[in-house]
Amino acid sequence: MKFILVEPYDGGSHHYFNATLMGYLKESFSGAVVDLVSLSPRHWRLRFLTGHLSLAQMCNELKGHDEKSIIITNSLMDVSAFKSQLRGKLRDCKIVTYFHENQMSYPLNPKSPGVAFSQNYRDHFYPLIHLNQILASDVTVFNSAFCKSDTFSKVQSWLSSRQEKIEVSSLKKKEEEAHVIPITGFKGDSVGLKFKERPKKIIWNHRWEFDKNPRDFFKVMRALFTKESDLQAAIMGEARGQYDSVFDQFHKDFGNQVVTFGHQKRDDYWQHLNEGRLLFVTSHHDFLGLSVLEAIHCGVVPLLPRRMVYPELIPDTLQHKLIYSDQESTDDLVKRCSELIEEGLCEEEWRTLGDHHKRFESEAIGKAWHDLIKKV
Repeated sequence: MKFILVEPYDGGSHHYFNATLMGYLKESFSGAVVDLVSLSPRHWRLRFLTGHLSLAQMCNELKGHDEKSIIITNSLMDVSAFKSQLRGKLRDCKIVTYFHENQMSYPLNPKSPGVAFSQNYRDHFYPLIHLNQILASDVTVFNSAFCKSDTFSKVQSWLSSRQEKIEVSSLKKKEEEAHVIPITGFKGDSVGLKFKERPKKIIWNHRWEFDKNPRDFFKVMRALFTKESDLQAAIMGEARGQYDSVFDQFHKDFGNQVVTFGHQKRDDYWQHLNEGRLLFVTSHHDFLGLSVLEAIHCGVVPLLPRRMVYPELIPDTLQHKLIYSDQESTDDLVKRCSELIEEGLCEEEWRTLGDHHKRFESEAIGKAWHDLIKKV
């Protein structure tokens, strides 16, 4: 079989996705030919709006592909416009579009100088591109059930809000036929320390951006660290450009307890996860929660908000312990964090959580892609 992976933003989770998918395809289909065409991870909005022009040309210049090749791309490209630029036999290729996210649900930073511009695009233009992506694709795949339902509901809401109501009869069928396959690919158990052998380390492993809600995170951390002097913090993740001052202020006030601060090399990142006890999350936005899954895989206990994808990551029987509601006060959250740092989970609870997360392991994901491609 022959595949073309088309990546408009070859960085971060997108790069990881293509690398792992390439491995699954070559392992599942003997003799598979997999070519990657990609653009550098810069100017995401430009990639989203115009990336199809360069990527289609790159596909047209590839040798050895025909109408039997399968094109796999993602939601950061206008698939309908891309399809219109394909030439020759490539016009008849099946196209699979993977949704890492949609651009309709990102919370906007009110302090951003371009917030009005961004809101206009998010509310009035991006839904049309996502609709065209869905309609132009032979198969759509989402990284979580939340991402799938959120994307289709936002597109349908946009259609219903038009002055002249628009009915797209095939949209419901497209939703029913859409697949959910996470991008993770963990292999077996992590080699982290046993919980009681770990330092009392709290993990932050997200981007240092507005949508990850660092203000609420550090509000709870301040209360915790003021109360308990034996705690540690590993503040990791990428800081792109200007970031909230709460990061530096916490580092200044509790520097002797902050064991790492800033972006880490991959080996160091995994080491901190393998030594961490608690991942307390306050994010206002997440379609999959890859950083959460990585921490849980390494034996870190999560405490997650009851919104977006997070309830999907925790089995029902553990949600009372590992999911919190928006109504809980800072004092409530400090108490819950303290209890989880001290006690963690019992053996049976870890087993329940592990069973729930088997779908994120490489064997399950490889099989899901194999079955999907066979249907295509």
